[in-house]
Amino acid sequence: DVYNFDEDTGTHVLNVLTNDTTQSGSVLTIASVSAPSGGGTVTIASDGKTLNYTSVANFHGAETFTYTARNQQNVPLTATVTVQVTDVNDPPVALNDTYTVFRNTAQNILEVLTNDTTGADDPNSESLTVTAVSAGSAGGTIELGPSGLTVRYTPKANFSGTETFTYTLSDGRGGTATGNVSVAVNLENPPPTPQNDTFQLQEDAAENLYDVLVNDTTNDPSETLSISAVGTSTVGSSVSVSADGLKVRYRPAPNFNGSEVLTYTLRDSGGATALGQMTFTVAAVNDPPDAINDNVSGLSSTTTQWNVLANDVNVDQGETLKIIAVTQPPSGQGTVAISSDGRYLVYTGPGSSFEGSFSITYTIDDGTGLTDTATIAATISNYVPRAISGAIVNGDASIRLPFVGVPISLSGTDLTGAAVSKSTTVGADGSYNFAQLAPGDYQLSREPLAFINDAGATVNIQSGVSDGDMVSNLNVAGSLKVGYFDIRDFLGSTNKNSLTVAVEADGTAAWLAPRGDWAQLTTLQANLDTTTNALKINAANGTQSNLRASVPLANNLLASVVGRDASMQLLRIRGSTVQAGLAATSTPTSISASSSTNGTSGTQGLSSTGELDGEGEGESAAVIAPAIETSPSNSQLPLGELVAPTPTAINQVPAAAPLSPSQAIQRLLGSSPRMTASDVANRVDTSLTAAAVDEAMQSVLPSMQLQLADDLSDTLARRR
Repeated sequence: DVYNFDEDTGTHVLNVLTNDTTQSGSVLTIASVSAPSGGGTVTIASDGKTLNYTSVANFHGAETFTYTARNQQNVPLTATVTVQVTDVNDPPVALNDTYTVFRNTAQNILEVLTNDTTGADDPNSESLTVTAVSAGSAGGTIELGPSGLTVRYTPKANFSGTETFTYTLSDGRGGTATGNVSVAVNLENPPPTPQNDTFQLQEDAAENLYDVLVNDTTNDPSETLSISAVGTSTVGSSVSVSADGLKVRYRPAPNFNGSEVLTYTLRDSGGATALGQMTFTVAAVNDPPDAINDNVSGLSSTTTQWNVLANDVNVDQGETLKIIAVTQPPSGQGTVAISSDGRYLVYTGPGSSFEGSFSITYTIDDGTGLTDTATIAATISNYVPRAISGAIVNGDASIRLPFVGVPISLSGTDLTGAAVSKSTTVGADGSYNFAQLAPGDYQLSREPLAFINDAGATVNIQSGVSDGDMVSNLNVAGSLKVGYFDIRDFLGSTNKNSLTVAVEADGTAAWLAPRGDWAQLTTLQANLDTTTNALKINAANGTQSNLRASVPLANNLLASVVGRDASMQLLRIRGSTVQAGLAATSTPTSISASSSTNGTSGTQGLSSTGELDGEGEGESAAVIAPAIETSPSNSQLPLGELVAPTPTAINQVPAAAPLSPSQAIQRLLGSSPRMTASDVANRVDTSLTAAAVDEAMQSVLPSMQLQLADDLSDTLARRR
C-alpha cells in the first residue's frame, strides 16, 4: 500500500486490507504491525480492519512499515505500507532583542537575526532576513541594513530613554515572524583609550598581522573594541585591517628601512572612536648594487668620459657607488681608466684613424663590500680636433668691439652624445677661443653686458665630422646707455686714450673697454679695491709682463664713477697708461676679474674703428662727438656710431683740423631733416673755436655731468 500526506497533518486512518484478497468466504484481520522507518507511530484499530498512522512532527519524506493479516484459518499474510510525507514550510522564530546605544549617535547596527531561528525547518535550507521594520516609539530612524541582514538605528536628536519597534522576519519560503526590539538610548559614550604601539621587523619582511588592540581599553567593560580604519603609508608600505577587524596587516615597502608611523581608528561597540598610533621600525638589510649594461661612444683622437654609473642602481641610502675594476679593449683600440674619484671611466683613443667597436666589463662597489658587474658596448669614431673662436662685434658684424674680460660659454653635446660645457673670457685682443673640440652641436653664448642696451647673444653651431676650425662672433646690437655719458665723452681729441670698467659690488670686473694705448696691451686685468676706492690694474705689453697701476677714483679729472646700475658701477680712466701710472713692478699682485688672450701670442691692438668713444688728450686735435640717434625716444646712443662715427658733409675736415662750433654742435645734437647747414651756422656764435670750447668745458669739468636722456631730449624737442 502507498499513501501520501502533508507534513504535520495529524493521524490518518489507513485501510490497508482493501486491496488484499483471500479465498471465498474468508475474512482477514490485522494481527500485527512493525515500527515505521521514519519515526512515526502506527496502531491497529480496535476492529482489526484499519491502521492509525501519525508521522513524527516536522517530518517530511518517505517512511515504511509492515503489517500482518490472518484469515479464519489463522494463515498469516504480510504486506508493506509506504507513507510519503510532503514537506510543508514551517514559520521562522523571531526572538526579542535588547540593545544599548548612545545619544546623538547615528546608524547604529543592530544584528537582530543573531538569536532568530528557522523554526522546525532545516537551517541549512533556509536563509533568514529582515523584510520590514515598524516606526519607532520615540521618533528614531529605523532602516533595513544591506541585504536585510541588519537593522540600522539612529535615535532622535538629543533623545535619551527607551525606544521600541518591531521587525518582520522571513525565511525566504513564505514563512514569517515578528520580532520585538527594545533600544536603550543612554547619554554620550566616552571614547575608548588607545595606547601607542611599536613593532620591530626587518627590511623586505613579509606581510604580517600586528595586534594593536592588546593594550587599548574601553570605558565600558561590556563593550568590545575593533579597528575600523588605518592610515595610508607615505613610503609605499602595504597596510590594511584584518578581516575580523582585530589586527593590522603590514608589509614594509620594498627596500625601505627606518621608522614609519601610522595611525589606526579604534572603535568600541558603542560607536565611539579614537585615533591610535603605531610605529614600525624596519631594520636595514644591506642590498647589493645593480650594475646595468651600457652602450657608449668614444673618439679615437682624444679622451672621452663615460658616466656608466648613471643607470646603475644603488638600493641603499647613504652609500656611494664607485667603479673598482674595468677590463681593457683589445690591443691598439685605446685604453680605459677609472677616474680618481671612481665615478667615471675615461677612454683614451689610440690617436690613430681607428674606428670600430669593442666590449669590456666594469665592476662597481657600494662601499660595504657588495659588488656587481656589467658590460659596456663601445663604438669608437675618428675625427680631427677643431677650435671655435670669435670676437664681440657690433650689430653689422663688421667692427670688433673693445670689450675685455667678458665671460663666454660654450655648451652642447659632441658626436658621442657626451655633454660639453666650457667657459672662457674675452682676451685683450677682443677675441675668445675654444680649442680641442670634437664634432657636435654647440651653443655659444654670453650674458647681457651691464650699462649697455644689450640682451646678450647666443649662436648655435653645428660642427660636422669633416669640418675644421670655425669662427663665430657674438654681436652687441645696442649701445652704452645715455645716462652713463658726460660732456667729456663728446669733446676731446681723435687720439683718445681711456679705460672703461664695469665692476660688481665686490669690485670684480664684469667687462673692460680699452682704447688708445690701453688697447695695445697684450693682457689686461682690473678690479676695484673697495677699501681704498682705487682701480687696481694688472697688465702686460709686448715686452713687459708685470705692469701695475693703482688709480684712485677721488681724482675725478683722471678717473671717476660715471654710472651706477643696481650694485654695479661704471668706472672710467680718462687718460693714457702713462697718466694712469701703469709701470713695471717686481711684486705683482693678484687682480680678481681678468681677461687674457686665450692662448694667442702677442696682440694686434684695437683699431680706431674698434674703439668706444672716450677721452681725448686735449692737444691740437679736432673735437670729436658721436652721432646721436634721433629716434622718437632718444633713449640710446647707437654703439656702431659711437665706435665708428661716419663723416658727413658738414664734418668732412682733416683729422687734425679743429671743427667749427657749428660742426661741433651738429656732431653733438645730430641733424634734423628740417635743418640745413646754414640753419645750424646761424644758430651758433661762429666766433667760437674748438680750443675755446675745450677750454670752457675743462673749467667746469669736475662738476658738470650731461644727462643725455633728459638734456638731449629737451634740446631736440626745442629744435623741432
